[in-house]
Amino acid sequence: MDGALLFAVRAALAMGLVAVPIVAAGRPDLAVYAMLGSFTTTFGRDLPYARRARVLAVVAVAMTACVGCGSALAVRAHPGESATGAAVVAVATALVAGAAKYVCDATRLGGLGAVLLLFSFAVAANASPTWADVLPYTALAAAGAGLAWLLAASGRIVHPERPQRLAVAMAPRRLAEVLEASASGDVPRQTRRGATVAVLHAYQSLGSPPPARTRSAGSGTDAVYLHLTDLSWTLLVGSARCEPWPAGIDPAELAAAEKRAYVLPDRLHHHRWGAAADRVAEHRATDEKCRARWDFPPLFPGSGAHPDCVP
Repeated sequence: MDGALLFAVRAALAMGLVAVPIVAAGRPDLAVYAMLGSFTTTFGRDLPYARRARVLAVVAVAMTACVGCGSALAVRAHPGESATGAAVVAVATALVAGAAKYVCDATRLGGLGAVLLLFSFAVAANASPTWADVLPYTALAAAGAGLAWLLAASGRIVHPERPQRLAVAMAPRRLAEVLEASASGDVPRQTRRGATVAVLHAYQSLGSPPPARTRSAGSGTDAVYLHLTDLSWTLLVGSARCEPWPAGIDPAELAAAEKRAYVLPDRLHHHRWGAAADRVAEHRATDEKCRARWDFPPLFPGSGAHPDCVP
């Protein structure tokens, strides 16, 4: 379970809760503007709630601004009445597309990103409003964006660590597929790519990059998540660099241990991957060849084990 169903339900609620009352009031033509603001819910899906609230607040302002600016441009340019107005709208749309793409790539926003910002501007800019309509359209977009923000942040009350937990748990699940495939032969490129994306996605959710040389030991649930993701990263790198599997390590057993990582944080903190992790640590401590090639920091403080090379 990667949260896809919950994400879809939240998106449907963000759209429906603003659109249905407007349609019921006899103004279906206005519902689209509120729904454009509701597109805010598609951003920041796996961000921790604190960061998600900040990011979606900025996105909500951007979506509202796209609707407001697009509506004002439509009033000014009248794209449906003249070729000049249509050309002006086309140029403005291209500029918005470039700016939205640059900002979304620079900030690594998830979701459809620039596409939805562009879509909101284009829909508003190609309508036929009057100056009296610009403020109501913008207000509807703001209302939709505000509701989307509330729905996206409300999960913190029930499951405050759910985004990190889902992202981190997905990494060892995808890595287990790589380990199982490597035990029987070559790993398909798509399988390895999926594991890499999952691990990097977990790091993004935690707001931390992969380890370079050292990482200070922390405490609490976030530290457990980070240790687990670090171990997944080390195993992933090692699976591509060191072949074949070392003696004494059963890939099927390690893959099963990785799948069992999809547990509650207190169990993660207590077991720290259990016997499989200890066996990997023992191998790393004695394998001089791998230690000469790699020098990663220990992932389990006090164990003396260096995850420098993993099969």
